[in-house]
Amino acid sequence: VILLGIDGSAGSASATAWTARLARTVGAEVVAVHVQIAGDGAEDPAADPACKEWVAPLLDAGVPTRVVGVRVAGHGADAQAALIEHRVHFGQG
Repeated sequence: VILLGIDGSAGSASATAWTARLARTVGAEVVAVHVQIAGDGAEDPAADPACKEWVAPLLDAGVPTRVVGVRVAGHGADAQAALIEHRVHFGQG
């Protein structure tokens, strides 16, 4: 299993493309994690339509992929202190 953070940034897109190649080569599943601050968007971060776009290189490569949404309270250092919820969505692959 390869753990991958996704957030829509250019760095995240590069990491996703690299991870797709690696996962396909070694036959690994990828768990893509999207973390969101509570109150900053959708109730379920993994259900954000952008997540599907962000993991498209993995799905297009046929890599088994799970998208996990994590909501936290607070910003910066405070965010690590309070995990509110997480939900798992299974992708295709």
